[in-house]
Amino acid sequence: MANTIWQILAKYLTNEPLTDQEKVAYKTRERNPEHQETLKDIQTIWELSETSSEEIDWETDNQWNTFQSKLQNETKVIELRPWYKQYYWQTAAAIVLILAVGYGLKDSLSTKSTAISSTTGYVNTNKSVQTANQIDVQTYQSTDSVKEIRLPDGSQIWLNKYSTISYKPDFGKSDRRVTLSGEGFFVIEKDKTKPFIIQAGGTETKVLGTSFDLKAYTNDKTIELTVVTGKVEFSETKNNSKKAILLPKQKATFKKQERILNQSTVASMSFLQWTESNNATYLHEIRSPKQFIVNTFSWKKNGLNQTVVEGTLTNRASIASYKDIELIYRIYTKKGTEKPTKVITIPKHLIPGQSINYKYNLGNMFGTTARVTVDVKNAVIVH
Repeated sequence: MANTIWQILAKYLTNEPLTDQEKVAYKTRERNPEHQETLKDIQTIWELSETSSEEIDWETDNQWNTFQSKLQNETKVIELRPWYKQYYWQTAAAIVLILAVGYGLKDSLSTKSTAISSTTGYVNTNKSVQTANQIDVQTYQSTDSVKEIRLPDGSQIWLNKYSTISYKPDFGKSDRRVTLSGEGFFVIEKDKTKPFIIQAGGTETKVLGTSFDLKAYTNDKTIELTVVTGKVEFSETKNNSKKAILLPKQKATFKKQERILNQSTVASMSFLQWTESNNATYLHEIRSPKQFIVNTFSWKKNGLNQTVVEGTLTNRASIASYKDIELIYRIYTKKGTEKPTKVITIPKHLIPGQSINYKYNLGNMFGTTARVTVDVKNAVIVH
């Protein structure tokens, strides 16, 4: 027979026309009671692999000045080598062959197995599943709400709706490698010896420690990576020599079919608004700004012998951003008295992981100052 039963089944799943000889071969298998259950399972898995993910469009009028000043909107286009088109039924044939291996089959459909590869699209939420080569894979999947995950290395991931992430049991031993389908916001723990690598839709994202959003739904035409803090390397898996190095407020868009990588700046943080929905971590961070804004400071005298306070504010929140941060100053004199407190507002935006410096002249004479305290009183939440 010109085509094997696997090629015939693949063509059937994708509605490719069958020859008369192929129809006879398929019907023969379909009528055999020993094969019906297995054929039904493969049909179900194929349909699951085609399920469309909900596309979230959060475009709003919130500009980046909610966080920092606007950047110039320049775009750099990096041409990648041409895409060699694959026939759809051949892709289906590859999936069917993977299913065949997962079922422990060779030339017939009579042998049954319950081991289903995680590559087929069927995922057990929060459970270890087995791939075709019987290697356990830890897989997490979100449904119709945001799901928070903490990896063994301490990194945090928020999965958008209908997204999946998986990793092998040896995660963190030699490297930190995960596979993403859908969209996730990542806050990666720093480890210079073990880069964090994300494989998604034919692309690879490599970081040491940073935060960013990666959108890679299977049915989308593009893969989008937007950096919030740190430095990220983004490339096509098959052609690693073509890559983009991204800094905060920069975005890379990979067009799957054309294999073109666009790099640009962004003028809006609306791409992160999905992380605020049904997210207990975010709710805690917006209710308690003082817990997540870390203040370090020192006081000294200036040239006029006045007391000056210098400090640094760092946002330790995972998702929440703050602005108009209020600081309360208390000055204690050498006589043991406390001067009236002073409250100042720092009119800057502080995104997760970011630090800003401040300097303030208290106005009193340095020689009379015994002690100064500076505390975060409150902050406004950036939506």
